Amino acid sequence: MTNLGSRGLLLLVLLLFPGWDAAADSVPLDPAGWPIQRELLPHSRDPAKAVELFWAKPEGNGPFPAILFIHGHQEPSRPGGSVYAKTGRLTLMAKRGFVAAAMSQPGYGNSAGPPDFCGPFTQQAAFAALDFLRRETFVKPGKVALFGYSCGAIVAANGRNPGRR
Repeated sequence: MTNLGSRGLLLLVLLLFPGWDAAADSVPLDPAGWPIQRELLPHSRDPAKAVELFWAKPEGNGPFPAILFIHGHQEPSRPGGSVYAKTGRLTLMAKRGFVAAAMSQPGYGNSAGPPDFCGPFTQQAAFAALDFLRRETFVKPGKVALFGYSCGAIVAANGRNPGRR
């Protein structure tokens, strides 16, 4: 690819996905124009490390049930939970009446920390995301579900902790 072609491709990517690497207080939009919120939450084991969370909510005040999506292993790039926003999955669930969120596991997206592949650091990151959702006034705290894909399914399956509801 020529130098001009590389620059053109970069410009195209920046135009198609504006704001995806912006600060946590920005409001990016999914492909359909629905607002997607991005949070950087403190990790419970190491507050200096962030857990990236994308979320969208239905129109209205709620409270609404919520679903937390947890991605699987990603190679060669590790975009994390942003894939659920960029593909419109968060919007689809928000339009169906759910607060839809997607976390980036440690070492993926903009979540800090070592990728421990479903280990304890990742489990605690999922709890941080769950706790955030349950504290929001527009979420029904007793109606929060986990949905994991591949490695994320292991995290979701281990997300049931008798001391945490």
